[in-house]
Amino acid sequence: MRARALHVSDPPNPNSSPVDSTPTEKELAGMVLRLTAHLVTYPDPAQLTAQAETIATLTAQRTFLVQQRDEEHERWCAERDSWDRVAEALLSKGRSTGQKDYEAERKLGRLQDDNSMLRHKLTDALDRVHALEAELSRLRPLLLVQPELLNDPAQSPGFFQLLPM
Repeated sequence: MRARALHVSDPPNPNSSPVDSTPTEKELAGMVLRLTAHLVTYPDPAQLTAQAETIATLTAQRTFLVQQRDEEHERWCAERDSWDRVAEALLSKGRSTGQKDYEAERKLGRLQDDNSMLRHKLTDALDRVHALEAELSRLRPLLLVQPELLNDPAQSPGFFQLLPM
C-alpha cells in the first residue's frame, strides 16, 4: 500500500508515464505515507523484548485458562452424568408407583367435585342470607311503627316469604 501511495504521489522515474491523479488523491497518498512512515524504521530492541515478554505472559495465561476450562468441562460432564443417574433412578421408581399416582388422582378428582358442590351450596346460602338481610331492612321500619306485630309473627306481611320452601 505504501508503494502504491508513493507511486501516486510521486512517479518513480521521470521517463515513466505521468499518473493522472487529482489533488485530493495526492493529498490522500501523502496522508498514507505520513501514517506509515514509522513502520519503515526498525523497532527498538527494548520494545521487542517487552513485546516478547508480554506475548509469553499472554501465552502462559491462555494455557492456564484452557487447562482450567478443560477441568471445568470435565467437572460439568461428571455432574451431568450424576444428574442423569439420579433422574433415571427417580423415573424407574416413579414407574413402580404408578398405582399410587392413579389413586391420588382419583382422590383429587373426588375432592375437587366435593369442593365444587360445596361452593355451589355456599353461593346459594349467601344469596339466601342477602335476601333475608334485605327483608330485615324492609321490616325494621314496620316493627318500629307497629310493635304489636312482634307478639304475633303470623300477622307479618313477609312472614311466609321467610319460611323455607
